[in-house]
Amino acid sequence: MSDSSLPNASVEPVRNPVLPRVTIDTDGDLILKVKAVSYLVGGVTWEHEQEFLVDSHAMRCASPVWKSMLFLGWAESKPSDGSPWVVKLVEEDEVVDELSENYLLTGMDILLHLTHGNVAPLELVINKGLREDLISYRALCRLRGFLSLCDKYDTLPLIKYWAEHVWQWRSLPHTIQTFDGHRTLLQVGWILGNEEVSCSAFSRIILISTQKDLAIPEFDTNPDLVRGWGIIPKETVEKLYSLRRNRLQDIIRHFQTYLKALLEHDPDVCKGPKHQSHLCNDTILAGIIRHHRQMPDRRNNGDGRCNWKSAYSIVLATDPYLRDINGTRLLSDLFRIDDIQMLEGHDLCCPAKRFQKAFDDNIRMKGSRGSYRSQMDPEEGEHLLRQREKLEEKYERKR
Repeated sequence: MSDSSLPNASVEPVRNPVLPRVTIDTDGDLILKVKAVSYLVGGVTWEHEQEFLVDSHAMRCASPVWKSMLFLGWAESKPSDGSPWVVKLVEEDEVVDELSENYLLTGMDILLHLTHGNVAPLELVINKGLREDLISYRALCRLRGFLSLCDKYDTLPLIKYWAEHVWQWRSLPHTIQTFDGHRTLLQVGWILGNEEVSCSAFSRIILISTQKDLAIPEFDTNPDLVRGWGIIPKETVEKLYSLRRNRLQDIIRHFQTYLKALLEHDPDVCKGPKHQSHLCNDTILAGIIRHHRQMPDRRNNGDGRCNWKSAYSIVLATDPYLRDINGTRLLSDLFRIDDIQMLEGHDLCCPAKRFQKAFDDNIRMKGSRGSYRSQMDPEEGEHLLRQREKLEEKYERKR
Protein backbone atom coordinates (compact mmCIF):
# COMPACT_ATOMS: atom_id res chain seq x y z
CA MET A 1 0.00 0.00 0.00
CA SER A 2 1.60 3.26 -1.04
CA ASP A 3 1.73 6.34 1.16
CA SER A 4 -0.43 8.24 -1.31
CA SER A 5 -3.32 5.87 -0.72
CA LEU A 6 -3.34 6.36 3.04
CA PRO A 7 -6.01 8.63 4.58
CA ASN A 8 -4.77 12.17 5.09
CA ALA A 9 -1.63 11.37 3.11
CA SER A 10 -0.72 15.06 3.06
CA VAL A 11 0.33 14.68 6.69
CA GLU A 12 3.92 13.46 6.77
CA PRO A 13 4.12 9.90 8.18
CA VAL A 14 6.12 9.29 11.34
CA ARG A 15 8.78 6.84 10.12
CA ASN A 16 10.90 4.98 12.62
CA PRO A 17 14.21 3.37 11.63
CA VAL A 18 14.01 -0.16 10.29
CA LEU A 19 14.04 -2.51 13.26
CA PRO A 20 16.64 -5.29 13.57
CA ARG A 21 15.97 -8.50 11.67
CA VAL A 22 14.29 -11.27 13.66
CA THR A 23 15.54 -14.79 12.91
CA ILE A 24 12.63 -17.18 13.29
CA ASP A 25 14.49 -20.07 11.62
CA THR A 26 18.29 -20.02 11.27
CA ASP A 27 17.98 -22.23 8.18
CA GLY A 28 15.22 -20.10 6.69
CA ASP A 29 14.94 -19.56 2.96
CA LEU A 30 12.55 -16.59 2.92
CA ILE A 31 12.82 -12.99 4.14
CA LEU A 32 9.57 -11.27 5.08
CA LYS A 33 9.77 -7.47 5.01
CA VAL A 34 6.81 -6.28 7.05
CA LYS A 35 5.74 -2.64 7.07
CA ALA A 36 3.29 -1.98 9.88
CA VAL A 37 1.20 1.17 9.53
CA SER A 38 -0.64 2.53 12.57
CA TYR A 39 -2.87 5.59 12.52
CA LEU A 40 -2.47 8.32 15.12
CA VAL A 41 -5.35 10.57 16.09
CA GLY A 42 -5.47 13.47 13.65
CA GLY A 43 -4.56 11.57 10.51
CA VAL A 44 -0.83 11.07 11.11
CA THR A 45 0.48 7.64 10.13
CA TRP A 46 3.16 5.85 12.09
CA GLU A 47 5.30 3.33 10.22
CA HIS A 48 7.67 0.60 11.33
CA GLU A 49 9.54 -1.88 9.17
CA GLN A 50 11.06 -5.15 10.22
CA GLU A 51 12.49 -8.24 8.52
CA PHE A 52 11.87 -11.84 9.55
CA LEU A 53 13.94 -14.81 8.38
CA VAL A 54 11.53 -17.74 8.09
CA ASP A 55 11.10 -21.18 6.55
CA SER A 56 8.68 -21.03 3.63
CA HIS A 57 7.54 -24.63 4.11
CA ALA A 58 6.59 -24.02 7.74
CA MET A 59 4.51 -21.05 6.59
CA ARG A 60 2.90 -23.12 3.85
CA CYS A 61 1.87 -25.80 6.33
CA ALA A 62 0.49 -23.27 8.79
CA SER A 63 -1.64 -21.14 6.47
CA PRO A 64 -3.57 -21.78 3.25
CA VAL A 65 -3.20 -18.07 2.51
CA TRP A 66 0.58 -18.24 2.72
CA LYS A 67 0.56 -21.50 0.76
CA SER A 68 -1.28 -19.84 -2.10
CA MET A 69 0.84 -16.69 -1.91
CA LEU A 70 4.21 -18.44 -1.91
CA PHE A 71 3.71 -21.59 -3.97
CA LEU A 72 0.87 -21.12 -6.46
CA GLY A 73 2.49 -18.80 -8.98
CA TRP A 74 1.79 -15.37 -7.46
CA ALA A 75 4.26 -12.50 -7.52
CA GLU A 76 5.48 -13.53 -4.06
CA SER A 77 6.67 -16.94 -5.32
CA LYS A 78 10.36 -17.86 -5.12
CA PRO A 79 12.47 -16.13 -7.83
CA SER A 80 13.66 -18.44 -10.55
CA ASP A 81 16.92 -16.55 -11.10
CA GLY A 82 18.42 -17.55 -7.75
CA SER A 83 18.16 -14.10 -6.19
CA PRO A 84 17.21 -13.81 -2.47
CA TRP A 85 13.57 -14.62 -1.81
CA VAL A 86 12.03 -11.47 -0.31
CA VAL A 87 8.31 -10.92 0.23
CA LYS A 88 6.89 -7.54 1.30
CA LEU A 89 3.81 -7.38 3.50
CA VAL A 90 1.88 -4.29 4.63
CA GLU A 91 -0.24 -4.48 7.76
CA GLU A 92 -2.53 -1.73 9.08
CA ASP A 93 -3.74 -1.12 12.61
CA GLU A 94 -6.47 0.98 14.16
CA VAL A 95 -6.00 4.49 15.54
CA VAL A 96 -3.58 4.67 18.45
CA ASP A 97 -3.25 7.53 20.93
CA GLU A 98 0.51 7.59 21.35
CA LEU A 99 3.77 6.36 19.90
CA SER A 100 4.36 3.22 21.88
CA GLU A 101 4.67 -0.41 20.90
CA ASN A 102 3.77 -1.48 17.37
CA TYR A 103 1.23 -4.18 18.14
CA LEU A 104 1.15 -5.56 14.62
CA LEU A 105 4.87 -6.27 14.57
CA THR A 106 4.59 -7.84 18.01
CA GLY A 107 1.72 -9.96 16.70
CA MET A 108 3.62 -10.96 13.57
CA ASP A 109 6.64 -11.97 15.65
CA ILE A 110 4.47 -14.20 17.85
CA LEU A 111 2.58 -15.70 14.91
CA LEU A 112 5.72 -16.57 12.96
CA HIS A 113 7.30 -18.19 16.01
CA LEU A 114 4.10 -20.17 16.54
CA THR A 115 4.04 -21.42 12.93
CA HIS A 116 7.60 -22.67 13.44
CA GLY A 117 6.72 -24.59 16.59
CA ASN A 118 7.91 -22.06 19.19
CA VAL A 119 5.16 -21.20 21.69
CA ALA A 120 7.39 -19.29 24.16
CA PRO A 121 6.65 -15.77 22.79
CA LEU A 122 2.91 -16.41 22.96
CA GLU A 123 3.26 -17.47 26.57
CA LEU A 124 5.57 -14.61 27.60
CA VAL A 125 4.04 -11.70 25.70
CA ILE A 126 0.31 -12.45 25.72
CA ASN A 127 -0.59 -15.17 28.23
CA LYS A 128 1.45 -13.62 31.05
CA GLY A 129 -0.03 -10.17 30.44
CA LEU A 130 -3.59 -11.52 30.53
CA ARG A 131 -3.03 -13.10 33.95
CA GLU A 132 -2.32 -9.79 35.66
CA ASP A 133 -4.71 -8.59 38.35
CA LEU A 134 -5.45 -5.46 36.31
CA ILE A 135 -5.23 -6.10 32.57
CA SER A 136 -3.41 -3.31 30.79
CA TYR A 137 -4.68 -1.74 27.58
CA ARG A 138 -1.33 -2.65 26.02
CA ALA A 139 -1.82 -6.36 26.79
CA LEU A 140 -5.22 -6.29 25.10
CA CYS A 141 -3.81 -4.47 22.06
CA ARG A 142 -1.12 -7.13 21.71
CA LEU A 143 -3.79 -9.81 21.78
CA ARG A 144 -5.93 -7.97 19.23
CA GLY A 145 -2.96 -7.38 16.91
CA PHE A 146 -1.97 -11.03 17.11
CA LEU A 147 -5.50 -12.34 16.53
CA SER A 148 -6.16 -9.95 13.63
CA LEU A 149 -3.15 -11.44 11.84
CA CYS A 150 -4.29 -14.98 12.67
CA ASP A 151 -7.66 -14.17 11.11
CA LYS A 152 -6.16 -12.48 8.06
CA TYR A 153 -3.81 -15.35 7.25
CA ASP A 154 -6.26 -18.12 8.22
CA THR A 155 -4.19 -19.51 11.06
CA LEU A 156 -6.86 -19.46 13.79
CA PRO A 157 -6.78 -23.28 14.18
CA LEU A 158 -3.24 -22.91 15.52
CA ILE A 159 -4.48 -21.06 18.61
CA LYS A 160 -7.56 -23.22 19.32
CA TYR A 161 -5.98 -24.65 22.49
CA TRP A 162 -5.16 -21.21 23.92
CA ALA A 163 -8.56 -19.81 23.00
CA GLU A 164 -10.34 -22.63 24.84
CA HIS A 165 -8.05 -23.52 27.74
CA VAL A 166 -5.50 -20.80 28.50
CA TRP A 167 -7.14 -17.41 28.07
CA GLN A 168 -9.51 -16.94 31.00
CA TRP A 169 -12.31 -15.09 29.23
CA ARG A 170 -14.70 -15.04 32.19
CA SER A 171 -12.30 -13.07 34.38
CA LEU A 172 -11.07 -10.62 31.73
CA PRO A 173 -14.01 -8.14 31.69
CA HIS A 174 -13.80 -7.63 35.46
CA THR A 175 -10.15 -6.56 35.30
CA ILE A 176 -10.62 -3.98 32.53
CA GLN A 177 -11.54 -0.47 33.62
CA THR A 178 -11.58 1.67 30.47
CA PHE A 179 -13.80 2.24 27.46
CA ASP A 180 -10.91 1.62 25.04
CA GLY A 181 -10.10 -1.61 26.85
CA HIS A 182 -13.59 -3.01 26.48
CA ARG A 183 -13.79 -1.84 22.86
CA THR A 184 -10.58 -3.77 22.17
CA LEU A 185 -11.98 -6.80 24.00
CA LEU A 186 -15.09 -6.61 21.82
CA GLN A 187 -12.86 -6.82 18.75
CA VAL A 188 -11.09 -9.85 20.26
CA GLY A 189 -14.42 -11.59 20.80
CA TRP A 190 -15.50 -10.64 17.29
CA ILE A 191 -12.41 -12.26 15.75
CA LEU A 192 -12.72 -15.47 17.77
CA GLY A 193 -16.50 -15.73 17.45
CA ASN A 194 -16.58 -15.89 21.25
CA GLU A 195 -20.11 -14.99 22.26
CA GLU A 196 -19.31 -14.73 25.95
CA VAL A 197 -16.51 -12.22 25.40
CA SER A 198 -18.56 -10.22 22.90
CA CYS A 199 -21.60 -10.08 25.19
CA SER A 200 -19.59 -9.02 28.22
CA ALA A 201 -17.69 -6.31 26.34
CA PHE A 202 -20.92 -5.13 24.70
CA SER A 203 -22.66 -4.65 28.04
CA ARG A 204 -19.65 -3.06 29.72
CA ILE A 205 -19.29 -0.55 26.88
CA ILE A 206 -22.91 0.47 27.47
CA LEU A 207 -22.12 0.88 31.16
CA ILE A 208 -18.96 2.98 30.96
CA SER A 209 -19.26 4.80 27.63
CA THR A 210 -20.49 8.30 26.95
CA GLN A 211 -22.02 9.66 23.78
CA LYS A 212 -18.66 11.26 23.08
CA ASP A 213 -17.03 7.80 23.15
CA LEU A 214 -19.54 6.36 20.70
CA ALA A 215 -19.77 9.58 18.66
CA ILE A 216 -22.25 8.19 16.14
CA PRO A 217 -23.09 11.59 14.54
CA GLU A 218 -19.44 11.88 13.43
CA PHE A 219 -18.99 8.24 12.47
CA ASP A 220 -19.17 8.78 8.72
CA THR A 221 -17.05 11.92 8.64
CA ASN A 222 -14.27 11.22 11.14
CA PRO A 223 -11.86 8.49 9.93
CA ASP A 224 -10.26 8.26 13.38
CA LEU A 225 -13.59 7.15 14.86
CA VAL A 226 -14.20 4.61 12.11
CA ARG A 227 -10.77 3.01 12.45
CA GLY A 228 -11.01 3.11 16.24
CA TRP A 229 -13.70 0.42 16.09
CA GLY A 230 -11.59 -1.76 13.82
CA ILE A 231 -13.58 -4.69 12.43
CA ILE A 232 -16.75 -3.94 14.40
CA PRO A 233 -19.52 -3.04 11.90
CA LYS A 234 -21.03 0.41 12.03
CA GLU A 235 -24.47 -1.11 12.61
CA THR A 236 -23.25 -2.78 15.80
CA VAL A 237 -21.78 0.51 17.08
CA GLU A 238 -25.05 2.28 16.34
CA LYS A 239 -26.86 -0.39 18.33
CA LEU A 240 -24.55 0.27 21.28
CA TYR A 241 -25.32 3.99 21.07
CA SER A 242 -29.06 3.40 20.92
CA LEU A 243 -29.14 0.85 23.76
CA ARG A 244 -26.99 3.02 25.99
CA ARG A 245 -29.21 6.06 25.55
CA ASN A 246 -32.44 4.11 26.03
CA ARG A 247 -31.18 2.37 29.15
CA LEU A 248 -29.97 5.58 30.78
CA GLN A 249 -33.28 7.25 30.03
CA ASP A 250 -35.19 4.29 31.51
CA ILE A 251 -33.18 4.51 34.73
CA ILE A 252 -33.62 8.26 35.01
CA ARG A 253 -37.37 7.96 34.41
CA HIS A 254 -37.54 5.29 37.11
CA PHE A 255 -35.73 7.58 39.54
CA GLN A 256 -37.93 10.54 38.59
CA THR A 257 -41.03 8.54 39.43
CA TYR A 258 -39.53 7.58 42.78
CA LEU A 259 -38.45 11.15 43.58
CA LYS A 260 -41.87 12.53 42.66
CA ALA A 261 -43.47 10.04 45.05
CA LEU A 262 -41.16 11.25 47.84
CA LEU A 263 -42.06 14.87 47.14
CA GLU A 264 -45.76 13.99 47.30
CA HIS A 265 -45.24 11.99 50.52
CA ASP A 266 -46.64 8.83 48.97
CA PRO A 267 -46.88 6.34 51.88
CA ASP A 268 -46.46 3.38 49.53
CA VAL A 269 -42.83 4.38 48.89
CA CYS A 270 -41.93 3.47 52.47
CA LYS A 271 -41.25 -0.21 53.09
CA GLY A 272 -41.05 0.14 56.90
CA PRO A 273 -43.67 0.88 59.56
CA LYS A 274 -46.39 2.89 57.83
CA HIS A 275 -46.95 5.29 60.73
CA GLN A 276 -43.42 6.59 60.08
CA SER A 277 -43.70 6.78 56.27
CA HIS A 278 -43.90 10.61 56.18
CA LEU A 279 -40.77 10.97 58.33
CA CYS A 280 -38.99 8.24 56.30
CA ASN A 281 -39.71 10.01 53.01
CA ASP A 282 -38.47 13.35 54.38
CA THR A 283 -35.27 11.74 55.72
CA ILE A 284 -34.45 10.19 52.34
CA LEU A 285 -35.27 13.39 50.46
CA ALA A 286 -33.05 15.43 52.77
CA GLY A 287 -30.22 12.96 52.14
CA ILE A 288 -30.66 13.29 48.39
CA ILE A 289 -30.47 17.08 48.67
CA ARG A 290 -27.31 16.89 50.78
CA HIS A 291 -25.79 14.53 48.22
CA HIS A 292 -26.59 16.69 45.21
CA ARG A 293 -25.62 19.94 46.88
CA GLN A 294 -22.05 18.77 46.35
CA MET A 295 -22.60 18.20 42.64
CA PRO A 296 -21.51 20.81 40.01
CA ASP A 297 -23.35 24.14 39.95
CA ARG A 298 -25.37 23.13 36.91
CA ARG A 299 -27.38 20.88 39.19
CA ASN A 300 -28.25 23.41 41.87
CA ASN A 301 -29.05 27.08 42.06
CA GLY A 302 -25.49 28.11 41.23
CA ASP A 303 -24.77 29.34 44.77
CA GLY A 304 -24.32 26.01 46.51
CA ARG A 305 -27.91 25.95 47.80
CA CYS A 306 -30.38 23.25 46.82
CA ASN A 307 -34.11 23.19 47.53
CA TRP A 308 -36.87 20.61 47.31
CA LYS A 309 -37.82 21.57 43.77
CA SER A 310 -34.27 21.46 42.43
CA ALA A 311 -33.87 17.98 43.92
CA TYR A 312 -36.34 16.85 41.29
CA SER A 313 -34.88 18.91 38.45
CA ILE A 314 -31.36 17.51 38.82
CA VAL A 315 -32.36 14.18 37.30
CA LEU A 316 -34.33 15.45 34.32
CA ALA A 317 -33.27 13.46 31.25
CA THR A 318 -31.90 16.40 29.30
CA ASP A 319 -29.61 15.81 26.35
CA PRO A 320 -26.62 17.66 27.89
CA TYR A 321 -26.90 15.54 31.03
CA LEU A 322 -26.94 12.29 29.06
CA ARG A 323 -24.04 13.41 26.87
CA ASP A 324 -21.86 14.14 29.88
CA ILE A 325 -22.40 11.01 31.94
CA ASN A 326 -21.74 7.33 31.64
CA GLY A 327 -23.52 4.52 33.41
CA THR A 328 -20.93 4.23 36.16
CA ARG A 329 -21.29 7.90 37.11
CA LEU A 330 -25.06 7.70 36.91
CA LEU A 331 -24.95 4.88 39.46
CA SER A 332 -22.91 7.10 41.77
CA ASP A 333 -25.08 10.16 41.21
CA LEU A 334 -28.44 8.56 41.75
CA PHE A 335 -28.15 5.42 43.84
CA ARG A 336 -24.94 5.30 45.87
CA ILE A 337 -26.05 8.00 48.25
CA ASP A 338 -23.97 7.05 51.26
CA ASP A 339 -24.86 9.96 53.53
CA ILE A 340 -28.54 9.01 53.94
CA GLN A 341 -29.30 8.00 57.52
CA MET A 342 -32.22 5.60 57.56
CA LEU A 343 -34.76 5.32 60.36
CA GLU A 344 -34.59 2.16 62.44
CA GLY A 345 -36.61 -0.56 60.74
CA HIS A 346 -36.47 1.21 57.35
CA ASP A 347 -33.31 -0.28 55.86
CA LEU A 348 -35.16 -1.51 52.78
CA CYS A 349 -36.23 2.07 52.02
CA CYS A 350 -32.67 3.13 51.18
CA PRO A 351 -32.50 4.22 47.50
CA ALA A 352 -29.10 2.57 46.99
CA LYS A 353 -30.56 -0.82 47.94
CA ARG A 354 -33.86 -0.27 46.16
CA PHE A 355 -32.31 0.70 42.85
CA GLN A 356 -29.17 -1.43 42.77
CA LYS A 357 -30.93 -4.50 41.36
CA ALA A 358 -32.88 -2.40 38.86
CA PHE A 359 -29.62 -0.80 37.77
CA ASP A 360 -27.89 -4.17 37.43
CA ASP A 361 -30.72 -5.65 35.42
CA ASN A 362 -30.92 -2.63 33.14
CA ILE A 363 -27.64 -1.01 32.24
CA ARG A 364 -25.36 -3.89 33.20
CA MET A 365 -27.52 -6.19 31.05
CA LYS A 366 -27.52 -8.83 33.77
CA GLY A 367 -27.56 -12.24 32.15
CA SER A 368 -25.88 -10.54 29.21
CA ARG A 369 -25.68 -13.63 27.03
CA GLY A 370 -29.45 -13.78 26.71
CA SER A 371 -29.73 -10.01 26.46
CA TYR A 372 -27.18 -9.77 23.69
CA ARG A 373 -28.74 -12.64 21.79
CA SER A 374 -32.10 -10.94 21.92
CA GLN A 375 -30.53 -7.83 20.36
CA MET A 376 -28.26 -9.67 17.91
CA ASP A 377 -28.94 -9.26 14.21
CA PRO A 378 -28.80 -12.39 12.03
CA GLU A 379 -25.68 -11.05 10.31
CA GLU A 380 -23.89 -10.68 13.65
CA GLY A 381 -24.83 -14.19 14.72
CA GLU A 382 -23.67 -15.60 11.40
CA HIS A 383 -20.34 -13.80 11.69
CA LEU A 384 -19.65 -15.21 15.15
CA LEU A 385 -20.57 -18.68 13.91
CA ARG A 386 -18.24 -18.39 10.91
CA GLN A 387 -15.37 -17.34 13.16
CA ARG A 388 -15.97 -20.30 15.48
CA GLU A 389 -15.97 -22.60 12.47
CA LYS A 390 -12.63 -21.13 11.35
CA LEU A 391 -11.20 -21.96 14.77
CA GLU A 392 -12.32 -25.58 14.37
CA GLU A 393 -11.11 -26.07 10.81
CA LYS A 394 -8.44 -28.64 10.07
CA TYR A 395 -6.20 -28.10 7.10
CA GLU A 396 -4.11 -30.72 5.34
CA ARG A 397 -0.52 -29.92 6.18
CA LYS A 398 1.56 -31.36 3.37
CA ARG A 399 5.16 -30.49 2.72
